[in-house]
Formats: sequence, structure tokens, C-alpha cells
Amino acid sequence: MKVLLIGGTGTLSSDTTQLCIDRGYEVYLFNRGNNNTYFAENLQYIIGNVNDIESACDLIEKYQFDVVVDYITFDLETLKKRIEVFSGKTKQFIFISSATVYPPQNGLITESCKIGNDGWGYARKKRICEEYLRNTHLPFEYTIVHPYVTYGMKRIPFPIISKKSCWNLIKRIIKGLPILMCDDGKQQITLTHTRDFAVGITGLFLNPKSYGEDFNIVGDRVYTWNDVIRIIEEHAGKKAKIVNVKTETIAEEISSLREELLFDKGRSHRFDNKKLKDAVPEFITNIDLDNGLGETVEFLMSDEKSHVYDNVFHATENVLCKKHGADVKVTLKQHMSYFYNENISFQRIKRKLKGKVLKGI
Repeated sequence: MKVLLIGGTGTLSSDTTQLCIDRGYEVYLFNRGNNNTYFAENLQYIIGNVNDIESACDLIEKYQFDVVVDYITFDLETLKKRIEVFSGKTKQFIFISSATVYPPQNGLITESCKIGNDGWGYARKKRICEEYLRNTHLPFEYTIVHPYVTYGMKRIPFPIISKKSCWNLIKRIIKGLPILMCDDGKQQITLTHTRDFAVGITGLFLNPKSYGEDFNIVGDRVYTWNDVIRIIEEHAGKKAKIVNVKTETIAEEISSLREELLFDKGRSHRFDNKKLKDAVPEFITNIDLDNGLGETVEFLMSDEKSHVYDNVFHATENVLCKKHGADVKVTLKQHMSYFYNENISFQRIKRKLKGKVLKGI
């Protein structure tokens, strides 16, 4: 089987790439070549800008693929480019959407539930892409995939965490610094290891049951954000100092996380995967959170290259933990970093800080 993965080196996609290699597929990655040292062998690269239609068509002119998996399309304009580039070049096109297209709701979320979680721009754009695929005459078979919160060797699943480096969360716990938690941390969430996800998605390759269909690729077990912190505590050997704050409050105070918290990570999401299991009987959750996330934490603690610290997010968390009652020292520089991160003008920063610096806040 000849498989092309657009991207292929990210947290979600790298385990799928490796499983394709292990299964003996003829595997190609189409990307810019920034992280292609991750895989050692049995892999071919197409280096370029897949969003440039003319150059992308030139690069794949001599190829024919059985399956193309697109991990990096996030809007309709880009999807239309993909269709143009791969028209006549693949039998099946798999679009990586997101389970966040479903609004938060009570009970298990199945593929028959109505999509439309439009309060979050990311989920809205994915929903629009899905509807275009369903309502357009396409030059190939298509399949839509819904991963939810996934984690792997370099990703810790947590709602209030730096997008640049999840090491921040571990380091703060180790150093005894407080961390923010949405509400009481008891939201019910379906977490999936990327190695389990890989089994699910590869089972859909050239699978007639997958054509024209959408699938939740999620684990069998439901966890909470408190479970995530418990596992980090066990492997870091330190009890976390948790500051519980209403989701709505945090969403207003960290504008970059606002929509994600209000319409996803701050709510409960429990997903059903029966449709996937019917199409891919070999899919089961082999990796539970204790083992999978434990492995992640151990790796991050031992891998010095992963010890990248996001100082702006660190400052933001210090400022907000202090604001909500935690005993933590906050410097003027950290205050400034937080306010600049929230795009607050210098004059407003001066007004906010007036009189507070003398109090050591």
C-alpha cells in the first residue's frame, strides 16, 4: 500500500507514520522538512509547500497513492487546494477533523450527534470543511476522522498549559509552584494515546466501510483532569499545588485560551467509538492513562532537549495564581509579561500596576 501523510512528524501523526513503516507500507511524507530526522529508515520525503498548488502538483506529478492523510488542513480554502492537488492522485483522502465539532453535551457523543460547536473558531472551521466534503462531488473516496484529546511522548493533555512546551507544567509542580485548574478538575474527558489512534486510523485505509463516513477515533476510558495531575505527581515525586478557578474566569483572564476553555477543555466530553470498532475490529485501547502518561512524564523528565521553558506562560500563571489566592512571588517583570501577552496597552498596564508595585505584588 502506498500512503502519503501530509505532515507526518507531529504529535498526533508521528506514531501513525511509524506504524505504517512497521506494517511495510510504502510511506511518503509531504512537508517542509523541518522535523524529518525523527524517522530513521523506510520512508520517502516530498519536501515543499503543499499549500502552493502549482509547485505541489509538480512535486507529486510522477506519483500515485492509495491513501492520502491530511493532518494540517484547518480551513475550507486550504481543503479546496488539497482537493485540486490530489485529484486523480489518490484512491482515498482522509481528513483529520476534530471531535470538538460536537458541542459539549450530556451522555456519550456518537457520530450521529449534531455537529456545530461554533463558539470556538477552530471547531467551526473544521465543521465547515466536513460539510464541504459531504456535499461536494469529489475525485476520490473521502473519510473524516474525529480525534479528541490525544497525548504522546511529547504532549501532556491538560487545559491550562503552554502551547510551546508542556515541560512548564511538570517543572512548576517539581518546583512547588501553583498551577491553575478549571473548576474542580472533575470534567469527564476521553483521552487517547497517539499509538492507539494510529491503530484506528490505519485500519480505515482502503476500508470500504470508511468511504464517505466519519469516525470518532478515541479511547475506551473516561478520565478527569485531576487524573492527569495525579499521574504527574506520582512520577515527579511532588504534590501539586492546585488553584481551582472557574472556567469562565480563566477564559476571561487568558484570552488565547478563551474559546478552547469555554467550548471544549473546560467542559465534559465523553465519546463513543463503536462505529470505529465495527469498521476496524482490531482497535482497542491498549494504553491506559497511568501507563501512557507515566511514560510521557518519565521521558520529558529525562530528556534535557525537552526542557524548554515558556517564560511568558510561566509569568501568566504566576500572576493569576497570585490573584486567586496562592502564595507565590510575582515580580514586576512577570506582571508586565502577562499584560503584554494579553495585548494590553502600556498605559493600561501602568494603570493596572499603579500602587501595586509598592506592595510587592
